[in-house]
Amino acid sequence: EDLVSGKGVSYVHWGSAVFNKGVACTLATDYQALFDASKDWEDEHGKDLGNGWQLGHPITKLASFQVYKADQGS
Repeated sequence: EDLVSGKGVSYVHWGSAVFNKGVACTLATDYQALFDASKDWEDEHGKDLGNGWQLGHPITKLASFQVYKADQGS
């Protein structure tokens, strides 16, 4: 929801920094590039101590939905 709305993703261990704030994700988003950017973000701001649940999991789910919709012809 935070990625799709453009709110961005915050995390207690990142202080006031917010990943991807102001950029709403759509079916046209390059999720591989976003995933790579999230890894760079973690390198700079600190790792997701929840084993990827903060960024990696939601981005992967959005990418899976994107593939699903493309397969449906939407």
